[in-house]
Amino acid sequence: MTRRYPDEELLQILRDKRDELGRAPLASEVSQRVTIRNRFGSWRDALIRAGIDPTKPPKTIYSDEVLLEILREEFKKRGRPPKYYEVKQATTMQFRFGSWNKALEAAGLKVHYRNARRR
Repeated sequence: MTRRYPDEELLQILRDKRDELGRAPLASEVSQRVTIRNRFGSWRDALIRAGIDPTKPPKTIYSDEVLLEILREEFKKRGRPPKYYEVKQATTMQFRFGSWNKALEAAGLKVHYRNARRR
């Protein structure tokens, strides 16, 4: 059964994602993207309707050191380096440091190597 979202709930999903990322969300970052596009005509129109300027550059919410401290705290909490999907600010970290592994490295944590070759 398909869930029917009220318009305001869809717009709030966009605002929440913007607040999480510190920038306008990309369609690929929102699981309800198809519903949002269908309801509002386009991703851009939905962002505008939500009060999000799709052309505005991202604002910096976190300093590099704050982001690295978040990673270190997640490490302490879990006893291992956090995975990308476990950190709310992961997308911001990925953009800021160039990749998730580079963010982990900058925080002094063990890097996750995906598909690494064994020697």
